[in-house]
Amino acid sequence: MKPHIKQFFKFLEKKEDKRAPLRIKLLNPKDFKIVPENLDVRQSLNLSYTRVESLPDNFTVGGSLFLMDTPIKSLPNNLTVKRDLALHYTPIESLPSNLKVGEDLWLTGTSIESLPGDLKVGGSLYLSKPLAKNYTEGQIRSMVEEKGGYIGESIYI
Repeated sequence: MKPHIKQFFKFLEKKEDKRAPLRIKLLNPKDFKIVPENLDVRQSLNLSYTRVESLPDNFTVGGSLFLMDTPIKSLPNNLTVKRDLALHYTPIESLPSNLKVGEDLWLTGTSIESLPGDLKVGGSLYLSKPLAKNYTEGQIRSMVEEKGGYIGESIYI
């Protein structure tokens, strides 16, 4: 982001008591502080094709969260996404415990090799290698459900 735009948002926060949008803060974490009020996004959040590298713990998104083709390597603890979570083509290697996705979870083009046992997916799970290569649909479902998690609909390999 260009320096003058960052200065503008900093001015608004300091002088006008107006918060910079969360998207701006996530893309510029060195310049903006993420406060607890930012951890509840009521609608969808599309950060695809950006340079976002991390998200704060205890983050909730009321719609879908799109992180496709970003450099993000891990997700925060206690992430809740009420609709879809799309992680296509990210360098992410594992999912955190206590991840809740209300609808579909897209893991195509990732390096994820296993799923946490407490994963909760209300819709379908979309996979590619290495999970799709190393496990059957039944094994993947068992990996999750044996430890209290669930996948509400289909698993697509």
